[in-house]
This record gives sequence, structure tokens and C-alpha cells, in this order.
Amino acid sequence: MSHRNNIKRLITNYNRRLQKLKEKQALQGIDVDPDVVIEIEDIEVEIEKLQAELKEIDSRAEPPAEVEVIPSGGDQGKPYRLSRLSANRDDELSLFKRILTDPEEEHILLIEAPGGQGKSTLLKEFRHLCPPESVALIDLKGQAVGLHEVFSEVCDILGWPYFHIFAETIGTMTNTTIPLDTFIDSLTIEAALKADDESSRRAYRLRLSRAFFEDLRRLSGRPVLIFDTFEAAPPDVAEWFREIFLRYTHRNPNLVVVIAGRTVPAETVTWSCRRHTLPPIDDPVHWQHYCRQVGLVLKNEWIEAYCVLFKGHPYEIVKALVTVAGQGG
Repeated sequence: MSHRNNIKRLITNYNRRLQKLKEKQALQGIDVDPDVVIEIEDIEVEIEKLQAELKEIDSRAEPPAEVEVIPSGGDQGKPYRLSRLSANRDDELSLFKRILTDPEEEHILLIEAPGGQGKSTLLKEFRHLCPPESVALIDLKGQAVGLHEVFSEVCDILGWPYFHIFAETIGTMTNTTIPLDTFIDSLTIEAALKADDESSRRAYRLRLSRAFFEDLRRLSGRPVLIFDTFEAAPPDVAEWFREIFLRYTHRNPNLVVVIAGRTVPAETVTWSCRRHTLPPIDDPVHWQHYCRQVGLVLKNEWIEAYCVLFKGHPYEIVKALVTVAGQGG
């Protein structure tokens, strides 16, 4: 979980504790334990500090990640600060910018490509183009990822205070009282979805999905949900995306959704989308520019040769360029 999400979770937990203490103070009046009053004041100070820190994080765009690569060559090998940006995805970035700003553009984007083509890197760049408070990037990698965790992760990132209807529905389905603005752990969501038969499970998924999308519909601004590694999603989660999630997304044109993977959901009659296959980057000019950006010094003939040899596959080309640069190429 990111530092920003940890701060938001701490604020939620502090608010929950603060609410209970203030209720106790109101009930006991002047007879309240002085320690309760002191704890209330301490918590209010902590919340104020955390909110200031969160505001500072949101005010600055997170820079693109870099990774240090140590080329071969022993002590003579010079480390390179290698940007994870790929050589050229300008078309895809322009497309995403249009989706964010042009209501006429299709607001569901499915990106399909084999491994190593730079899907995950591109999705991180998409996230950097969005206001941090309105975008959630979720990786579906791992068979342990269940639908309850998808719900939980989105609400954690965007903020539980915006998901009142969803929280109330969980409380109703689990016969529990859930205070407003309270963080709900994924196990509680899993309990709400649990049923003895498939028919009931489907009904519970649909009920919770409706509440989830009703809250998304009420969000101000334009929320953006980005999902990576779709091919790794368990069958029930993949089915939910195809049969329920994308159908409700289609009905909410203010919501932008990007799903990427080696495979992506197959279209149904209930929703439409824009499909995009990431092409190889086989133009040496783009890789020459990339090398200048990250400080790799290579002869143009090496760059041209690797573009042909690896047929524009970004991951393989980067590995080869770093190796040759480290050997004085």
C-alpha cells in the first residue's frame, strides 16, 4: 500500500476513535475522565498533521520511477539511472488525455499486449496524468485477489468517506452497524458476498456492485479506475468484470476505466469499449532518443541492430542496450 493510502487509513481510524471518545464525553458530561479529554485533543492534533501531510502529497505530482541498472564489466561498469518510461508511447498517452477531456471519446479503454511490451509502465504514466485523489491503479496479479479485495482496494485508495451507500449495504448484508467514514476491511466485504449457493452469490455480487457504482456516480470530478494484469484475475473476478463491472461502467460516462493485460475482457452486448493493442517500438529513432534521455551512450548501428533482432520488443531491447553500454558499446 502507498504512503498516501496509509495516511488516509490512519485518518479514518483516528476519526473512528475520535467519534467514540466524543460520544463518551457527551454522555458523561463534566464527570468524564480527564484522560478522555486529553486523548481527544491529541487525536485532533494527529489528524491535523496527517491531513497537512496528505495535502502536501496531493499537491505534487509523483515523478516517474527510475531504477538503477549495474551493467556488466566489473568495477568499470558505470551504473545507469534507467527511466522505466518506454521509448515511445506518445500515441497512447495522447489517447488517454483525450479520454479524460473529451466527453465524446469512449470512456472504457482495453489495452492488450504480450508480456514485456510496457503495459504496466504505461498505466503508471496514465496515473500520473490524473489528479491523485481521483485515480486508483489496481494490479490483479495473483490468484489470491478476490472480488472483495478489488472493492476494498478501490475504496481504500479513493477514500471510504465517499462510499457511504456501499458501506451501508455491507452493514445490512452482514447485520452489523458500520459508522460513517469508517474503514471496512476486506474480510467484512468477503463476508457480505458469502453464500451457500451460486444463485445467492450472484445476487449478493450484484447488490453490492449496484451500491458501489451508485457511490462512484456521486463522486465529484472524473474518477479513473485502472486495472493491470487482467489475465491473472481469478475466473469469478474476470466474470464480474465482463458481466457486471463493465456494464455499469458503460452506464456511467463520467467514470473512466482502463483494463490492461495479455488478455482483456471479451465484449458483450451490454457494453462497448475502445480496444488497443500495444505495437512494438521498432523505430531506431525512438530508441536513440531514449538512450539520450537515460544517459546510455551507444553507437546508432547497435540500436538499429537490436530493433531488428528483437522486433521492437521493449523489454528485450532495454536489456540489450544496457548490456552493450556497460561494455563500452
